[in-house]
Amino acid sequence: MNATRKPAVLAVSVGLRDARERRKMGLRELARLLGISAQKLSNVELGTNVPEDTLVAQILGCLRVSRAEFEQVMKIAKQLDVPNFVDHTASPLIDLLWTYEQLSSRIVEWAPFRIPDLLLPPPPPTAARDETAEQSERHDQELFQRQCRRQTMEQGGRRYVFLIGDEALRMARDEPDGAEQIRQLREAGRRLDVTIQIVPSGPDSVAAFTLFEDGPRPIAVALRHSHCTTYGTDKDVLNKYHDTARALLGRAFAKPVTIETWLDSLQARAS
Repeated sequence: MNATRKPAVLAVSVGLRDARERRKMGLRELARLLGISAQKLSNVELGTNVPEDTLVAQILGCLRVSRAEFEQVMKIAKQLDVPNFVDHTASPLIDLLWTYEQLSSRIVEWAPFRIPDLLLPPPPPTAARDETAEQSERHDQELFQRQCRRQTMEQGGRRYVFLIGDEALRMARDEPDGAEQIRQLREAGRRLDVTIQIVPSGPDSVAAFTLFEDGPRPIAVALRHSHCTTYGTDKDVLNKYHDTARALLGRAFAKPVTIETWLDSLQARAS
């Protein structure tokens, strides 16, 4: 498997490049300080070479990153050869969802109980919330990452397939902005690079996941939980979710008129 696809390798390469760019330091200048060739450093930042954790530590030291950032990146660097990676970070410096989307030609997202983030309307300005500083930081980070992912979607160059459970639509209808959510969903479905299918819910429905594909093959799968996201690149895991996505597509309502009827009914009730 190409190491570029492994979650920890991607996370470290993106983290090092972002840290250098924040310092406004050129690639050649940093390579000179490290005593390595610019090509070697470039390969590390692109993820085409798996760096030793000692080199990762040297790079972070030269860039004088904060202690928190150093510890976070080094913790990930200990897992460079692991095909499946669990991101427990509360306020991630690196958005692997966005990174994998950029590497993909097609993204398949299964959302049984909620509308996918990329199809939600932008949140309106709100008053100060009653939450801790950590909760506020996480909320702001999630909004920023959603904006970055939405910009990637707007740029085009890849296909999006959203498989949405009918229960997710029923739940969206009861939200304060339910009518706007349904309107946004209908508008996104008119795009040529977006396919939206509604899948009947059932007691045996598989948990939500996002599958990233490059050409005919899957390269990663993301399983988002309340406090972490698991990224898998193991071949057996990818084949399992690839087959699951195909099965869900087979269960989806086939006729577009059925989907339109669903949306008409839900939007009328949410209005």
